[in-house]
Amino acid sequence: MSLYGTPPEMPPPPPDQGPAGRAPAPSTCTACGAESLEAGFIEDSGEGSPGFARWIPGALERGMFGGARRMGRQRFEVVAMACQRCRHVDLYVGNPT
Repeated sequence: MSLYGTPPEMPPPPPDQGPAGRAPAPSTCTACGAESLEAGFIEDSGEGSPGFARWIPGALERGMFGGARRMGRQRFEVVAMACQRCRHVDLYVGNPT
């Protein structure tokens, strides 16, 4: 169990893919059930970054200098959905980058 309590159950992946293979965005908040979600992204402002966070499948492997090994690994955009009622944020894996 996490120090922060049990996370809410994640909705199952949608069976129908939207245009261009993109899954439709969730429409309700996983914390409070409100239907007032706003799409956004998580900024990555590190040196040499593209300006947005990416998700890489698999366990974190560190290189010689302590940074994450990323060479040859597929990357996906991270989609953030923020509830306008309770301010809860859920992160979802988006399209490959």
